[in-house]
Amino acid sequence: MSPAELAPAHRPRYGELVARLAFVPEEEEANQALYGLRDWAQYTPAAGSALVDVYADLASPLSVYRAGYGLTELAQSGLPHPLGGATPGSLLHDAVDRLLVLIAAGEPEGGGRDGDLPARRRLDSLLGSTIRDPRMCAVLARQLAAEPAATATRTALLVRAIDLEAAEPELLLSLRELTAAIEGRPVLAARVAEDVEEAHRYGRPLAGPGAAPTAIRVLSGEGGLVEGLLAVGLATALGTRLDWPESLRTTVVELRRHPEPEVRDAAYATDLGRR
Repeated sequence: MSPAELAPAHRPRYGELVARLAFVPEEEEANQALYGLRDWAQYTPAAGSALVDVYADLASPLSVYRAGYGLTELAQSGLPHPLGGATPGSLLHDAVDRLLVLIAAGEPEGGGRDGDLPARRRLDSLLGSTIRDPRMCAVLARQLAAEPAATATRTALLVRAIDLEAAEPELLLSLRELTAAIEGRPVLAARVAEDVEEAHRYGRPLAGPGAAPTAIRVLSGEGGLVEGLLAVGLATALGTRLDWPESLRTTVVELRRHPEPEVRDAAYATDLGRR
């Protein structure tokens, strides 16, 4: 049954029953219960806790995809904490914490019976491209900051944390967090710059370039390779998305005079012709 099929007074008790059924020995019945936990989570805490327990249990035979989908859907549902969002104490935050503990403890690798880095793979899947809200991505990226093994997942979140419609201080903060995460790693910086361009060149219409050209100039003006590559990636993405307004054409031309040759080459490779 769905919550809508029950009178409100009965929903919490029925939701608790569904949450318990997710752990019965019969796998088919348990998976069937698991599919409904997202809908019951707002009526009983047991349903949300069950999603976290299943997802963080690397030995569980149940549908990891379904549990992860339920967690990310609840996080982005607009429901109040602890169901919604990713701040400490939320369901999604708790699931990430439990996986980080497993990663820090050391994982099996090599693809034998115990798998190959199972907690890391599960974390990557949970925090993949389905989470798009920039603020939520920023919160999750900060949660991963202390775990070196999660750098790739963290940088992917920081790329999505860039909000092109944000005011200059907020936009610069997100860009600086990204540059700090990849500082000293030029190969990663080049890949992340490509990710920035790919992630932000399409999307809902923007009224204009906003604070981005100024933020890009500030970033480029610091003279570093990492900052320069990200500046080119962001300028190219926004220019393509807005059909190259003059402010962004000028920004890319300025980047062609950058002190780092790799940055200059990337800027010269950007075609400033209108799309």
